[in-house]
Amino acid sequence: MAVFAPAGYGKTTLLAQASELDGRRFGWISLEDADNDPVVLAAHLAQALSWVSSVDPTTFDAVSNPPHALWSTTLPRLRAAFISIEHPVVVVLDDVHVLCERDACDVLTAICDYIPAGSRLIFAGRHEPRRFLARVRAERRVAELQVDDLALDVVEAGSLLRAAGVALTEPEVAELTAHTEGWAVSIYLTALSLRETGTRDRYAESEIGGTPRQIADYIQLEVLSGLPPDQVEFLTRTAVLDRMCGPLCDAVLKQTGSAAILESLQQSNRLLVALDRHGEWYRYHHLFRDLLARELDLREPDVIPTLNRRAADWSEDNGAREAAIAYALAGDDVKRAATLVAVCAIPAHQAGRLETVRKWIERLSERGAPRQYPAVAVLGAWCEGLSGHPVEAERWAMEAKQGNTDQPAPDGGATIEPWVSCLEAAMCRHGVDRMRIDAERALELSPAWSLQRPVASNMLGIALLLAGDSDQADQVFSDNSQAAKELDMPSNASVALAQRSLLAAEDGDLDTAEKLAQDAERCVLEGRFEGYLPSATTFAALGRVALHRGELQPAQTHLAGADRLRPLLTYFMPYNGVQVRLELVRARIALGDAAGAMILQREIDQLLRRVPELGVLVGQAGELRDRVNAMHVLTGDWTPLLTEAELQVLPLLATHLTIAEIAERRYVSRATIKTQAVSIYRKLEVTKRSEAIERAAKLGLIDSLAVPRSRDFARSG
Repeated sequence: MAVFAPAGYGKTTLLAQASELDGRRFGWISLEDADNDPVVLAAHLAQALSWVSSVDPTTFDAVSNPPHALWSTTLPRLRAAFISIEHPVVVVLDDVHVLCERDACDVLTAICDYIPAGSRLIFAGRHEPRRFLARVRAERRVAELQVDDLALDVVEAGSLLRAAGVALTEPEVAELTAHTEGWAVSIYLTALSLRETGTRDRYAESEIGGTPRQIADYIQLEVLSGLPPDQVEFLTRTAVLDRMCGPLCDAVLKQTGSAAILESLQQSNRLLVALDRHGEWYRYHHLFRDLLARELDLREPDVIPTLNRRAADWSEDNGAREAAIAYALAGDDVKRAATLVAVCAIPAHQAGRLETVRKWIERLSERGAPRQYPAVAVLGAWCEGLSGHPVEAERWAMEAKQGNTDQPAPDGGATIEPWVSCLEAAMCRHGVDRMRIDAERALELSPAWSLQRPVASNMLGIALLLAGDSDQADQVFSDNSQAAKELDMPSNASVALAQRSLLAAEDGDLDTAEKLAQDAERCVLEGRFEGYLPSATTFAALGRVALHRGELQPAQTHLAGADRLRPLLTYFMPYNGVQVRLELVRARIALGDAAGAMILQREIDQLLRRVPELGVLVGQAGELRDRVNAMHVLTGDWTPLLTEAELQVLPLLATHLTIAEIAERRYVSRATIKTQAVSIYRKLEVTKRSEAIERAAKLGLIDSLAVPRSRDFARSG
């Protein structure tokens, strides 16, 4: 079901009444701008399901994956959670109009196919975002309510007036209903005015009508003008807040007693919405807040930044750092916002919330923050680079290098220079010697508690490895694996352990290599980093050990995990991309897969042309190139190798998306996607889209839960 109408038509009230009358359990999500991050939205959906039904805990693990795993992991797990619902439920998504990003709208479109028989999804908002219901509407699988359905008739308007404590004659109710065109909020505000003034005939003289501007004028003339100045000040000044509680309002207004005022407002009218059952948190009705904010801008525009900064102070002091970022930006406190983003970006990125981090950085960039606060640019580079976008990463890295490195670091360091040096080491744009210098500089300047130290230590270890100093590299990785664990940085610990495993395997010590690889795997699993670029080294190490032991099935499973991350292995961290691919080439050679080995070798050569100075990896690549060129045998004893582009298309083939829609999301032509799909079918030895997905799931190239029901393919050819 979909309910779309402008603010003030009673959508939320209607659904709340439905929840009281319906025998099914309701899971309710009030969407916010943050839900444009598909990972945040998926997490909220999983949480809503957990309120109304038992949910597999792995669902919550899956939704913390990065955005590139949306189709391959997150949505399949979410689909499994929906399908596992034991009893019919209703899931309400209110305020869907706030969703404007395509990935978030894709999540909504996808879950339309997941709801089991007897259960229901209800979308409500001011308008429909990006025509996300076009397909289900064409299939006649959605019931819709629009403005005409929600407009109050005379009887309903009379009931609303009586509930508000106002009694009018039937002709008066009919006149008011006609004048407001049944707009519930107009009728209700008129009732409030009549109740306050006690004058029955004022409704006929008011200018209230069918536009927000008229409503705003009406509130100013008829509602706010009738209130004491201190109440008007409270209402308008707290309109800067997304949500309110007594202590927050006290801090923003520099007063006491706000909790009692909020409780009184909530009891006396319906323009304040309770957000919990304890009467602690509230928000204004969206339309009312918009109008109060407009009134504040007219009355006291100069006080708005101060109010937002006070809200940022309170939010940060009370552990709500992300809310503090929003208020700091609204209050033009760029320094505060940049500092908070630097603190929040790493955990947000590790939770898969790439879009959230991107938005923070973009908003700061609009205010010129990267040059003034290079930490923002450093984070932008890491964010884009680890997501497989090296061009954008280079742009941010240049911003960071040209910025003011004398700025203190967000982790308390005296300067941001170690952050910039660590990034330069990771990107290895000027050869192995320079990489080592940058890593050592970062370690020299980083305080003991800095989160940069484990990263810089891994960069130093890799620089030593590339320079051929394996023993010293192993010692650095050994020290760093423990230090990273102590700083609660499991991803960096996994990298150090995986590198040690590869070194042990190179020396023929398989027992040590296996133990180290398993330790690395535990770090990856505990941190839920299976879908992140650094984990490719762990999968490569596990695959190498299994292959050496002749355990072909485990080897295939582990190396498939590395394969799935190949699109992320770009020239942003070129040694990573080359090293992991070298391990995959060795595996293909061992099993006689000439075609797969050649694809990987071409990818290695492309990386080396871009970044030619990668030390010992260059020689290793040359040796393997000669072996690959000498191969003539193609065996079917190994998972067929897909190209990077094909790996990115594969999970999309498991969705409701048509070939044209897939092409749109990949920013290529429909013909290109068709060519890639045909190539995938050929390599997987199938002839149909459904068969390709089933085969890919068996081979570990996509999540087994991504295999759709057969009816899904009828609309997606």
